[in-house]
Amino acid sequence: MAGEHLNCHDYYRVDYRVDSKNRPYVIEVNPNPDISEDAGLAKMARQAGMSYAQLIDAIVRSARSKKV
Repeated sequence: MAGEHLNCHDYYRVDYRVDSKNRPYVIEVNPNPDISEDAGLAKMARQAGMSYAQLIDAIVRSARSKKV
């Protein structure tokens, strides 16, 4: 995934488009996207079947699992 190649961890947003030949291309990788309930990351999570509470829980669990 694009974010991993750019050293993004835990949560990030990859914006992409698909051209007329159905080939995807990356427009932007955002390593710290807005996580408010009405922002793009939460909307993407909902599309994937994840509630906002589940999204936040996943982010917190990931952060807590990191060694400091």
